Amino acid sequence: TPAAGEIDRTLAWRTGELALDGKSLDCAVEELNRYNTVQLVIDSPDLAREPLVGYFRTNEPANFSHAVANLIGARVSEDGNAIHISKTNS
Repeated sequence: TPAAGEIDRTLAWRTGELALDGKSLDCAVEELNRYNTVQLVIDSPDLAREPLVGYFRTNEPANFSHAVANLIGARVSEDGNAIHISKTNS
């Protein structure tokens, strides 16, 4: 049987949250894009595989992108109805 934490993560969408427990950035972006007109775009393919852990609001793609950028050392840029996540130029 699933543990209580696993059930909470699975049902997080009911309260407008996305619960990540090691899911890759590309999976998280795919999920968030289902809920928003502003779409997240991963410009650097190697970032797509980055694992993420945390709770994020499904209706706040900008907050998600900035939090992720801080976590994985990426940068964020906005272009109309798209928010791009890419590698930093370091």
